[in-house]
Amino acid sequence: MESLKSLVKDWGGPIVGFLSAWVLFELTEFRRRRIQKRTYRKALVAELDNLEIFLSTLLIRFSYGVGEPDQAVAELRWYLKEGRARWKFSSLPEEFSENLANKTDEELKNLLKRMKPVAQRQPVDVELPILDSILSAQASGFSIQEVELLSDLRWQIALLAREARMMDEFLMLTFTVTDPTNHEIVVQNRQRAEEGYRTRVGYTLKHLRETIKEINKPGVFLNT
Repeated sequence: MESLKSLVKDWGGPIVGFLSAWVLFELTEFRRRRIQKRTYRKALVAELDNLEIFLSTLLIRFSYGVGEPDQAVAELRWYLKEGRARWKFSSLPEEFSENLANKTDEELKNLLKRMKPVAQRQPVDVELPILDSILSAQASGFSIQEVELLSDLRWQIALLAREARMMDEFLMLTFTVTDPTNHEIVVQNRQRAEEGYRTRVGYTLKHLRETIKEINKPGVFLNT
């Protein structure tokens, strides 16, 4: 018994000190990881919000002069109501935006139909460094369902890039193919590629909003 008391006396202090230091280290690491997870999630939300505005305006721009721009009308309505307030570099004058907001859907549709397509409309590559970092396992704190949605979104972005490359290839051919018959075929292929790109933008935008809704569920920041 005396030897046990002596052992506790000799080693009790160092052991308690070691355990206290270990607990403090684990608490510090837990706090650091929690802050890191929140930071990644907030950065991702900001990146996806910017992507939503970008894709919405892209869909509108690629819908000038098309036959039935119903989706573009919905996006224009969304942009005037919400996207414009979040986008700091709007190219639309305030009075022009207010004028559009007061128009009916049918009036907006007719306006888009009358607008001439932008000459040689070019697709734009989308870079998502935060999303890519998360999917490459450099950041954690996301549920399986969230990761699945983010992976599907990245796939949609990849398909969008493929459609963009097709548009560029057919555009270059319009300058090199001189035979009238073949040139007309190339122009038609370019138009079909543009239609495919516009459709893919719509698919990607729909999936993006589903992902944002999941990521922004109430209380999700408290659980990471």
